[in-house]
Amino acid sequence: VASSLAADVFANEIRGGIHNILKATGKGRWRLFLAKYAAVLTLATVLFAAFTAIDLNAAMKSFEFPAWDAPVQSLTMFGSQPSMTVAQFVALWIAVKWLAVVLLVTALTGISLLSGKVLNTMAIVATVTLMPFLLRRFGLAVAQYFDFTYLLEGTSFLTTAAGSALYLTLTVAVLVAAITILTWLAKQMWVGHKHS
Repeated sequence: VASSLAADVFANEIRGGIHNILKATGKGRWRLFLAKYAAVLTLATVLFAAFTAIDLNAAMKSFEFPAWDAPVQSLTMFGSQPSMTVAQFVALWIAVKWLAVVLLVTALTGISLLSGKVLNTMAIVATVTLMPFLLRRFGLAVAQYFDFTYLLEGTSFLTTAAGSALYLTLTVAVLVAAITILTWLAKQMWVGHKHS
């Protein structure tokens, strides 16, 4: 839902020609730009919270969750994780997944503005996010380091990054830098150099 909104947040106005009217208001461009991003990020965060609550509830019912203060290694699939509690791992898992959602909807919103077309936006993002996943599935192991679905899922990313703070830091830094540049380009296109 949030991805569909993000892909269409600017493209719909560009398609209808309304963006020229909106861009003509000197004080409104910057505020409207921020309001659109804020609306998409707020909706994505609300939906993320709801689905995360459902995921946690299902995990707690399906697996025998130890106490929250138990070591995460007490769950067999996390035997190689650094020393942390189940609660700490869950908090890190939520943070990584939320960061992935924020990066995805921010990218969709920026590409929506830059491309001006919903289908182009969805195609670009699908290609960039799914191509490494497909390459990894077809046996190219190095593609896991560029697989955005790892970040969206959370658990696989954290188990891959276990013991490698450099991998975790570099992955997040590269994604944040790319999204920052994309957002800056979108801002330049929508707002221009001046803003109020």
